[in-house]
Amino acid sequence: MENKIKTPIRGLAGYQAVSRTFTYGITLAAFPLLIAYEIGFPILNEGRNGIEVILQKIATLFGILPDELGIPLLLIALVSGSLLAIRHEARKYGAIDIQPSFFFMTLNEAVLLSFVVFMSVYLLCYGNLILPFQHGIPPFGEILLKFTRGAGGGFFEELVMRVILLGGLVRIFQHFTKHELASKIFAVVIIALLFSAVHYVHVFGLVPRNPFTPQGFSALFLLGIAYGTIYLKRGFATAAWTHTFVNLWILINVFA
Repeated sequence: MENKIKTPIRGLAGYQAVSRTFTYGITLAAFPLLIAYEIGFPILNEGRNGIEVILQKIATLFGILPDELGIPLLLIALVSGSLLAIRHEARKYGAIDIQPSFFFMTLNEAVLLSFVVFMSVYLLCYGNLILPFQHGIPPFGEILLKFTRGAGGGFFEELVMRVILLGGLVRIFQHFTKHELASKIFAVVIIALLFSAVHYVHVFGLVPRNPFTPQGFSALFLLGIAYGTIYLKRGFATAAWTHTFVNLWILINVFA
């Protein structure tokens, strides 16, 4: 089978290939973010992730079904859609050899990328190069709680913005233009603009956490560019965890 991924039991070549698949992203890497978010949400007692709220509204047919069914229906849809995608990749690639060690490689990769992305965006938007942990490391309990909140954005926003919308837009552009690189660039830019915009819109009772500012919009746009590029180059898992760690650094003021 020509398009079957060659996956050595261990080694960078195997990780590079396997970690780009949705099967790896949703099973070993991304679902832990969803679990952490759903466990931590009742403890934090804060507003749910905006994308999740929108998905719940869609799942309940915009209020036709009881709101209490929103989360169960959403989880059923996520599991069903994931199983279909996994089945599709199994037919496309054959067996995908996922090694437990790959998960820790993804974490290392995402932490490094999150620091590079955050510092680069801050430098471009605010003109300052800032370094992490200048005022020490926050308590572990605070880090753990804030991680659960950041995980919601990492999972839901990357799943919708990058896997569904960016992936779909790239395929549409490629179908009409037949130009792979241009299609990816246009799609990344468009979804990055959408990603930035949704942080400031009032829909379904959502209230933006921060007021609109040109610098804030630009920072979110550049983060969207970074996440989109990471997704296309490294897959859903790395994009979701990078997004989560960037959220975490913001929430615990690592760069303050």
